[in-house]
Amino acid sequence: MMLEEDYLRRCSVDLGATRVGVAVTELTSSVTMRIPTPWALRPLVGLEIEVYQQYAWSEPRPDGSRWGAMRISARRSPIVLAGSFHLLPTPQGTVIDYVLDLTAMLPMHETRIAPAIEPTFRHGFTVYEHNGHDYLARSVRKP
Repeated sequence: MMLEEDYLRRCSVDLGATRVGVAVTELTSSVTMRIPTPWALRPLVGLEIEVYQQYAWSEPRPDGSRWGAMRISARRSPIVLAGSFHLLPTPQGTVIDYVLDLTAMLPMHETRIAPAIEPTFRHGFTVYEHNGHDYLARSVRKP
């Protein structure tokens, strides 16, 4: 899914994007979207923010698992979410484990901004998860 343009575009729209750009290759995907700015960042960047998501994937292993790296950043924003993930197909569904660091590159304000912005990232992951379930359900129903 994370290498499917339609899925990535749908997630962006569900996050409130007013403008979306998606680029997908065999092992990478990137999304640029303009979304409403989370309240904690509005004094720094205004009412809308341009977000960049970048994903790099390994080739699938024999068991179908993949490793990858991701980075989410925004234009004129001090916030970066970056790290790695492991995707593992199981009989019950796909499991994705993330190891991520959320940093706010404002030394005097990091202890306030990072915790305030964390729910926004969690919401984003929930949107991707919900759309992933829908995507897989539709894929199973296709003849």
